[in-house]
Amino acid sequence: YVQNQFEAFNKYSGRYVQIAAEVAAIGGRPNEMQYAQIVIRSQSKDYMQAMFPKNVDQLKKLKPGDRVIFSCIPVYDGDWEMVTLDECSVVN
Repeated sequence: YVQNQFEAFNKYSGRYVQIAAEVAAIGGRPNEMQYAQIVIRSQSKDYMQAMFPKNVDQLKKLKPGDRVIFSCIPVYDGDWEMVTLDECSVVN
């Protein structure tokens, strides 16, 4: 997405990808979207939000420092110039 958002959109739009990452934090309030903030590159502390609209029970089992594999649909927000991960679930 960073190098070419149009190519990435065509390649990943609506498709699930698996991402191995470390959990940095769990967030969201009971009446809001629940998410895991995950570390993508530990050296630079790049973070992404993995949104859990359906599999929120999986978040209860996670804690900061856990390394897991997430299955999510990447979504690029052009207004904020950032990628979030939607419809996530934990694979392992």
